[in-house]
Amino acid sequence: MNRSFALVASLFVATSAHAQTVIEYVNQGDFPRSPNGQYFYTADPGEQAYVDSGAAGAFKRTGGQFSLGGADPVCRFYGSVTPGPNSHFYTVAADECNSLKTLQKTPRPMDAQQWNYEGSPLRASAPKTAADGTQSCAEGTLPVYRAYNNAFNGGTKNPWDSNHRFSARLADVEALITLGWKSDGLVMCVPAGATQSALPAATSLLDQCAAPRADAKYGDKQGSLETEKAWVRAFVNDRYLWTEDAPNVALEEAATATAYYGKRFNPFRTATGGKMDRFSASQSTSNFETAQSGTTGGYGWSLSAISTSPPRNYVIRYVEPGSPAALANVERGMKIITIDGADLVSGGDLTTLNAGLSPALGTTHNIVLQRPSGETISVTLTGTTVSRNAAQTVNTFDTPKGKAGYLHYTTFNTFPSEGQAIDAFRRFASEGVKDLFLDLRYNGGGLIRISSQVAYMIAGGDSATKTYYQFTYNGKRTAETNAPGSRWTFYSTASGASGSNTAAGAALPTLNLKRVYVLTGSGTASASEAVINGLRGIGVEVILVGNTTLGKPYGSLPTENCGTTYSMLEFKGNNAAGFGDFPDGLSATCTVADDFSRALGDPAEARLAAAIVHADTGQCPAGTRAADVTKRGGLAADAPALVPEIGGAIDSVQDRALRLKDALSRQRNQ
Repeated sequence: MNRSFALVASLFVATSAHAQTVIEYVNQGDFPRSPNGQYFYTADPGEQAYVDSGAAGAFKRTGGQFSLGGADPVCRFYGSVTPGPNSHFYTVAADECNSLKTLQKTPRPMDAQQWNYEGSPLRASAPKTAADGTQSCAEGTLPVYRAYNNAFNGGTKNPWDSNHRFSARLADVEALITLGWKSDGLVMCVPAGATQSALPAATSLLDQCAAPRADAKYGDKQGSLETEKAWVRAFVNDRYLWTEDAPNVALEEAATATAYYGKRFNPFRTATGGKMDRFSASQSTSNFETAQSGTTGGYGWSLSAISTSPPRNYVIRYVEPGSPAALANVERGMKIITIDGADLVSGGDLTTLNAGLSPALGTTHNIVLQRPSGETISVTLTGTTVSRNAAQTVNTFDTPKGKAGYLHYTTFNTFPSEGQAIDAFRRFASEGVKDLFLDLRYNGGGLIRISSQVAYMIAGGDSATKTYYQFTYNGKRTAETNAPGSRWTFYSTASGASGSNTAAGAALPTLNLKRVYVLTGSGTASASEAVINGLRGIGVEVILVGNTTLGKPYGSLPTENCGTTYSMLEFKGNNAAGFGDFPDGLSATCTVADDFSRALGDPAEARLAAAIVHADTGQCPAGTRAADVTKRGGLAADAPALVPEIGGAIDSVQDRALRLKDALSRQRNQ
C-alpha cells in the first residue's frame, strides 16, 4: 500500500530552517512496482524522527546524505496520494519551481494529478552554465545529481508514481539508469561535505594531539581535539573501504575523536539485514600493544554466553594451559553459577557479576561452577596476565581412512602462534596424517600472513606460486589494488619475526592435502575464513562442520594516533578464483551444535565426530543438517565469547605492532 507524508509536511516548514544535512530514505516495500522503490529526502529532524519510527511506511535510511546551504531557495513539492504522484520533488531552478507553481490548481481538485508547493525553507546554489551549455559547481561546493524513475515515458504512463533520486555520488544515478531511470544531470550545488578530496590528507594531521604523551617513541606534538577529529575524518576519507558510503558528519557533531570515528561507518545492510560494517573499531594503544604481545588479562578461560538474560547461561569453552583457571581444574563445559555470592543465572547484582567476569589485574574472586554432570565446585581465581597458546590441542588418531590429525587453533593474532602452528604440522607430517580436522570454531582471526602459512602447510605442492589473498581497496586506491604487492601467494617459509620462535626463511612442513575438514561456528572469522576461502580458491576441498562462520571478508591495518589505535576496515580479500564476498558468513556442509559435554579433540565430541563420519562416508551423519541455512550468529549453543578477545575482530597484515606513519610505506610482506 502506498503511504503519504501529508501528516508531517508541516514539520518541514516549521523546524527545518535549523537543519543542515539532507538525509536520504528509500522505500521498496510499499512501492513494489517502482524500479528500486521510491526515495524521500528531508533535513528536518522532526520529519526524520517520524520516518525513522516507521509511521510513514517502510522507508529506511540508505546512508546517503549531503549538506545544504547556498544562494538559492530549494522548492519542495508534494504529489498527493490520490491520484498522485505519491512522492516529493525538490528543485533549486527558479523556472522549474515557478512552472510547477503555475500549473498547480488551488484548491486542488480531487481528480487532479499535480505537484503541490510546500515551501522553500532550505537553500542550495544553482549550477553555473557555460556558453556551450555545460554545467558546473563553484569551487568549494559539491554537485548534486538527479535521476527520474521514468513514470511518464514519451507520454505513456508506467504503472508507478513519479519519483526522483538526488545524490552527490554520480554512481548512484548511473546505477539507476540500468534499471530504466533517466538522468536529469547536475541540478544543484551544496557545501562540500566530508568526502571532498580537497580536505587535508590524514598524514598531514597525524600526531597532533590535545594531550601529547611524554614518551618520545610516539612522536606526539601539541595539537587540539579539533585536529584529532580532523585526522579521523581524513583517515576515513583516504583509506576506508567504503569511503564513498561513509556518512558526511561535521566535526562539531561529535565530542571526541573516537565518537566522530563511530559516526562515519558504512550504514548499509547485507542480504540478510546485518550491518555491512560490524568490525571497524578502536581501542587504547596500550591495550592493542598488549594484545599483540600474546597476552590477555583474566583467568585464562574463554566463555560462551549462551543466554545473557535470566536464566543466564555462561559456559567455559576452553582454558589456557597454565592459567589460573587451568590450575584450579576448570574445564570445558562448566557453567558459572555464582560470582562472589552473586547469582549469575537469575540475580540482579550486575556490578559484582561484571567485576568477576572481567577481573582487574590482581583482584581475587570466588566462583561456583557446575560440571555437565550437575556437580558443583568452588574456585578462587585471581585476575592476571595470561599468555595465549594458539595451538590449544594437537592430537593424532586412527580412522577407517588412515591416520588423522586434529588441531584446535584459537588465534592468528599473536606472533608466537606462528611457531606453534609450525610445530603442530611438523608432528602431523612426521606421523603421516592423511586427514586433517582443523578446529577454528573460536578463532576470530589475526595476521593474514600466519593464516597463509597454515593454509600452505595444509595444501603444500605448488600453492606457494598461487594467489592466497588479493587485497582490494577503495576506489581512490586502485593503484594499490593493482600493485604486485597486493597479491599474496601462500607463504611457504617462516618469518623469523620476534616472538615467533622461527628462523627466517625456514621451509614450512606440508601435508599436501586435497581435502581438509574445518570445524566452524559464529566465532570463526576473518583470517580463519581466509584459510577456508584461500584453499577453496586453488581447488582444495574444504568441508565445514559446525555452523555458519561470522562473515568477515575484510581487514584492517591498525593505525595509531594520539593514544588510540584505529582498526578500520580498509580492504577486502579475494581468493585465486576472484571470490571474497561472504558478509553473511560461509555455510557449513554439516550443521552440528557445539558439544560442551566433551573435551575439544575428543573423537566423540559432536562436531569432530560428525566430521570423522563424513570423511569416512562422504555424508553428514544422521541427526545433523546438511546445507546450513542458519543466519549469522549460529545456534544458541554456539554463541560468541561474552567479552570478545582483544584483536579477535581484527585482521592485520602487520608483522609487528608498528606505528605506521605513512600508509603508502607499510611493510606487509616481511
